[in-house]
Amino acid sequence: MIRPPGLDHGAFVVSPDSVWYAQVLLLFSATSQTDTGSKTFECALVSTLETYDDPENGWMDSIGSRIVYELDHKKPILYVIPVESILGKLPVVPVGDTGTIPHRLRNHFSWAPGDRRPGSGDGCRMWFVNSWALGWPRDM
Repeated sequence: MIRPPGLDHGAFVVSPDSVWYAQVLLLFSATSQTDTGSKTFECALVSTLETYDDPENGWMDSIGSRIVYELDHKKPILYVIPVESILGKLPVVPVGDTGTIPHRLRNHFSWAPGDRRPGSGDGCRMWFVNSWALGWPRDM
């Protein structure tokens, strides 16, 4: 989970609608020369996860949960972000038997292929976001 850029720290509240979903691919440091000397930045390379609005299962929205999926690994959307924007590990549970976009939805996602055959598990990965786990640290 990532805090989107441009939001005031004091006004930001973690919720399924207020965060970006992404997968951290690489953590690294970068040093830059400025007018006052060198400055080191702690960064992360992330690949975005997209949210899926399932018209057949509108109940997920009513409980504040989401389904997220990865894009085709050949066409990822990548960002370099400051490490302090990472809010924590996203509590997720794989969807279905294979944890991938099901064969029946293979043509539904333009940038994320589904399973080639029913149950093959060779499509892009898909997860339920455990919205209850997001609230535990805050509510305890």
